[in-house]
This record gives sequence, structure tokens and C-alpha cells, in this order.
Amino acid sequence: MYLTRFRVNTARSDARRLLGSPHRVHGAVNASFPTPPSRDGSGPRVLWRVDRNGTSETLLYIVSPSRPDLTHLVEQAGWPASDEPGWTTFAYADFLTALHPGDTWGFRLTANPVHNIRHKYLKEGEPTKRAAHQTPPAPDAVAAGASGEGGLRGRPEAGGAAAAAGGGRVRVGGTGPVPLAVPAAADTGGGIGEARQ
Repeated sequence: MYLTRFRVNTARSDARRLLGSPHRVHGAVNASFPTPPSRDGSGPRVLWRVDRNGTSETLLYIVSPSRPDLTHLVEQAGWPASDEPGWTTFAYADFLTALHPGDTWGFRLTANPVHNIRHKYLKEGEPTKRAAHQTPPAPDAVAAGASGEGGLRGRPEAGGAAAAAGGGRVRVGGTGPVPLAVPAAADTGGGIGEARQ
């Protein structure tokens, strides 16, 4: 597995057009591999996320089973005349093996919960449909930790889809629930979290 970071040049109109559509970003990420990622869920997935660290820095993060070639993104949305390649790829397995029980990491998370539904007219064994999770109309739900403080908060977004974005700390290899406070806010990222120690 590989973790790739690409800095987007938002001063370019093609970059702004790309960032304006998650479908275009998805297509550009998939075009980074000679063999397109599996669409039926049988193989490893490619995850991506757009992170805006400030007005001048927009980063595209990609987690993939093979090393991507982002030359087309550099030409369209990067700095093609720069002496640097335009993206950095790290071995993700090295990072994962460096995690040890008891480590504490801070992170940001964007989640779009979904579930599979079966229509009444479908027979058992027929394919189900993936649908956005809809939070019941109630005050903020809190999944409290052991102490009853903190928790996971979520609000339904436009169209009934629930999305939560925020941050917290988690202990690796710990036992019992770890409180995690997540403010309700939407993000158009693709769904991977950024971890930092």
C-alpha cells in the first residue's frame, strides 16, 4: 500500500475546475494507475481525500495498492515547470508497522455513512442497493464513551445524507471505548483520514 500527497496549484483554472467536481477528482485519481482499480469491490480500494490547509495550500491524498503516476495531474493542476516531481509517495505499510499498542495519534475524519437496503419486491439473494444513512429527526445523537463525556455527534446534511467531519485522539491497541468528539460539518473530501502523532 502507498500513501501519496499531491499539492494542487489553485491558481490554475484547470485545477479549480478539477476541485469543483468530486467526479473529476475521482476520474483523475483512477487515471493514475495503468490498471484501473476494481469497481466491483473484489480488489483493494483506492481512497482519496482533498485537504485544504489554508488559502494557499490544497493537498490531494491518495491511498492505493500500487504506486500512482500523477504526471497528468501535474500538467493539469500542478507546477509542470518545477524541478520537483509534484507529488510524494510513501510506503504506507512502513507507517502501519510503526504503530504500537498504547500509541496516541491525532487525526481528522470525514465520513459519509451508508448502508445496504433491500426493497420489498426483491427476493432473498438479489443485489441490494447502497443508500445514504438517514439520521432520525432528533436532537444531536451522542454515542458517549465510558465516562459519558465526549462522544460522536452527527447531523443530517442536505438530502438526508449524514456526514461528520472533525478530529480527535485515539489510542492504538487500547481496551474499552475512547471518547471522540466530532463536530458536525460537511466536507467534500473522498474519505481518508490524515493522522499525525
